[in-house]
Amino acid sequence: MNLDRLPDRTSAEVQALVDREIAKIGDGNVLQGLRGFLIEPRMEMRTWDWHKPLRTYPVWLVAESSVYDYGIVFSDYGFAPEHPWGLVSLSVMNFDADYHWLSSLEAAYRDSRLIEEYEESKRA
Repeated sequence: MNLDRLPDRTSAEVQALVDREIAKIGDGNVLQGLRGFLIEPRMEMRTWDWHKPLRTYPVWLVAESSVYDYGIVFSDYGFAPEHPWGLVSLSVMNFDADYHWLSSLEAAYRDSRLIEEYEESKRA
């Protein structure tokens, strides 16, 4: 877990992280599905609920649903560095539970509702 202040990343740096994660994905169906949800990384401040007083940390939204209140973020804080990819609600600005944080972008996508949304769109 990391709650120590780090140098801020830029959108370009986070995009480079996303690109490296994308390059690791060997399953074409997963790759195609994930690409449909990727956005230009956008920084948000989210609350770490397990610290008193409450503190906020930057996360980078990298994928989001156009249908559900759901997305994938990257953060150097919270459960990082081991699990920097998180599944979050777009309307609740916290880090959510530890089991929603994973070690790779692919793992986050596979564990997300985005994969269900992609499969639904293919059937429509």
